[in-house]
Amino acid sequence: MSKQDRRKEMKAKLSLIDEADLKTKSSQLSKNLLQLLSDHHVIQKNILIGAFAPFDREPNWNVELPEEFNRLTSFPAFDKDAGMIFKKASFKELVFKKEFGSKILGPKEEAIEVKPGLILVPGLSMSSKGERLGRGKGFYDRYLENFRGPKIGICLEVQLDESLPVEPHDVLLDFIVTEKRVIKCIHA
Repeated sequence: MSKQDRRKEMKAKLSLIDEADLKTKSSQLSKNLLQLLSDHHVIQKNILIGAFAPFDREPNWNVELPEEFNRLTSFPAFDKDAGMIFKKASFKELVFKKEFGSKILGPKEEAIEVKPGLILVPGLSMSSKGERLGRGKGFYDRYLENFRGPKIGICLEVQLDESLPVEPHDVLLDFIVTEKRVIKCIHA
């Protein structure tokens, strides 16, 4: 099955999840993420988090994180060369803008560019080997190819698939957090 067909299939699966169920799953996922971030001493070490504002039907990873994490978050934006960068912002500071081909919540133009110490990575599907099927534009893969910190995939259990099509430029994740568990990816 092609990447495009997989994307369509996964979007259809996600569309079947009702709002109440998504809210419950988001809460459980957020608690699992909090445990992983605590295990990595993110607050104590002041590690900047490269985050993302969830698209429609994506889990909200932030609902159970204490307020103190907001001082460590940054969100994707574009630099003058149309490359992905991260700018310091809390969820409350995000504004709607047209970037990455969609209307999304992102940091204000004047926000300061930062280099995250770990990155939360969205995707339509992921495998326990750290493979990821993104939305098809390649922004994260290009950014992550030179990133050396932990790469944490965020998805629901229904988005896990052990037979994802991968290409040489695809970057593997280190962890995946779902509403049921935290997976430490085993890179074969």
